[in-house]
Amino acid sequence: MSPISHRIHAIIIISLMLLLPGQRLMAQGHDEVKNYRYIYLWDVTLSMKGYGGAPNIWKEVTDNIINDISNNLPNSPRNEIVVIPFQTDFYCQPWRQRGDAQGKAELIRRIREFDTDKVSNTDIGRPLMRVIDEILAPDKIDVMKLLTDGKTQNEAALKAALNHWCAEAQHKDAYGYYIMLTDNAADEAVIQDINATCRFESLQGTEVEIVQITPTWLMSHNLLDEDEVVEVHFKTMPPNVNIEDYTVGISDHPSDFYYIKEDQATIHNNKISLTLVPKMMAEEIVNQIGNGDELLLIDLEDDPKYPRARIIPNSVRIKLVTKPEKTLRFSVK
Repeated sequence: MSPISHRIHAIIIISLMLLLPGQRLMAQGHDEVKNYRYIYLWDVTLSMKGYGGAPNIWKEVTDNIINDISNNLPNSPRNEIVVIPFQTDFYCQPWRQRGDAQGKAELIRRIREFDTDKVSNTDIGRPLMRVIDEILAPDKIDVMKLLTDGKTQNEAALKAALNHWCAEAQHKDAYGYYIMLTDNAADEAVIQDINATCRFESLQGTEVEIVQITPTWLMSHNLLDEDEVVEVHFKTMPPNVNIEDYTVGISDHPSDFYYIKEDQATIHNNKISLTLVPKMMAEEIVNQIGNGDELLLIDLEDDPKYPRARIIPNSVRIKLVTKPEKTLRFSVK
């Protein structure tokens, strides 16, 4: 190799691969993949510090929020982290930062330095409604953790917010967790209302961490492939969490061409296998789809044995293609 070649520091390798019948079409990245917005709606009423005989959990909870931000969320400037102290309303303007190391450090500083001696009631419905209307947005997948040590003083406002949540969460792609930090916060009527609300559930205890299990959200399946099995791969945040015995519920949306054989599948080697069962002859499916694409939509349900490990997002799409696809793969060193 010439001296000039030795001095080349950037090598671009371009390989053009033609998928032939009988080969598996692997899942590809996609431009529409969204990033995340992590929201902490944080109760800062004085009962958190032991006011009025309540247990003093202030330091424990703030330490857990800081640990969650620091160690459990990915370091990515494309993500956003929002911390919102509240009492009867937002206590101050939301603290919004990018999800990189610098943004995390700024949020951690503000959490550590925050203090209040303001006596107030707790209104959960009003700040929750403001999160829905002012913070959630369809540009990112929103994951909200509402942290409170008490019951709301305005039940009607909370019911209104929960009623508002479902449609907005589906439209804006949001997931919510109502974390009841103490026994005093564990209201059975509220728990029932929360768990009856789509994309929202209740958890109990001062632990803030929720393991996020992220599936490959878009896959391709070549109808020229005789293998009708599609693999869904998963990764976790924080990384390297063992999810080997996590059982995923499977529910497919109606399709004219296929249905999914399995109604549940257990994760092995960070993946599950789904069997596509055709509703008609393969040649007829190919003819009907033509040169276009058809999407199979599949909902994934959480394993109830692990209340603090959740699939986000909880649906995947399989793109059916009717011809060999050409793929460009770039490797930059």
